Amino acid sequence: MPPPPAQRIPGRLRSQGPLSNPNALLEPLEADELAGWEERNLLPEVPHP
Repeated sequence: MPPPPAQRIPGRLRSQGPLSNPNALLEPLEADELAGWEERNLLPEVPHP
């Protein structure tokens, strides 16, 4: 039996304080960073029998 999924706790990061530069989330990525995201496979490879 697999373990139950982790329970989400809304607001658990609130104690870390606000982001130091929230506008950085809206800035475009550098070309090399963007290439890394586009090349990365987000789903693990599943072996086919």
